[in-house]
Amino acid sequence: MKWICCLVILSCGPADNIKSPANASTKDSKEKFVFGRPYVIDSSAIVIIPVAHEEEISNNKLFDIGSYSRGSGGYSNFFGSGIFNNPINNLIFYNQDTRKTYLLGETKYHIVYVDDIDLYGKRRLLYEMITEDLNGDNFLTHADQIVLFVSELDGSGLKSISPIHEKIWSWKIDRYDHCLIVETKTDTDSDKKITDADRTLYYRINWPDDTIEKIVPEDIYYKVQDVIK
Repeated sequence: MKWICCLVILSCGPADNIKSPANASTKDSKEKFVFGRPYVIDSSAIVIIPVAHEEEISNNKLFDIGSYSRGSGGYSNFFGSGIFNNPINNLIFYNQDTRKTYLLGETKYHIVYVDDIDLYGKRRLLYEMITEDLNGDNFLTHADQIVLFVSELDGSGLKSISPIHEKIWSWKIDRYDHCLIVETKTDTDSDKKITDADRTLYYRINWPDDTIEKIVPEDIYYKVQDVIK
């Protein structure tokens, strides 16, 4: 999993690590993209190049982040050690076996984390993406909806694996049972923001079939309310 950490640190670190195209067209000059350095996924033929919009990288609102517990272990800042410090809007994939180059998808993503996860002999890319402007401030930031996605190592088959209308609050890898244990929050009071006061939900997401099981069902949730008053 270390290769991704290197990828994002180098691609979105100091300005001299990110370069704009030398011969930009008129269209490119209006749409200011920056490209990270290419990196090869360990023991694979896949090369990945991160791409971001210049304006989003300079949007400091995205870095006003609270604490967050991530699957790699520990309790850390949302963009903590080993995680890139800028958003990524897409990824360019190059397959050295087929000599084909393509994008993760034909849309503008807001990726805040990506890693190479190997569980039960199945390696895939795991992403956290901001999917919805929950608070309506016209910015996609940590305050908005964040959802877990996966794809194959070559970027194919991208799909969400956590509930799309809930915000990822924490997740951990359970290597013994080949799954992710996921904590989410939902906007219980409809105030357009997610806080500690909102309801917490817990799930087991099985790897690699991505079936999802609710760990705390409704009857247990309400029993807790009756028992702990």
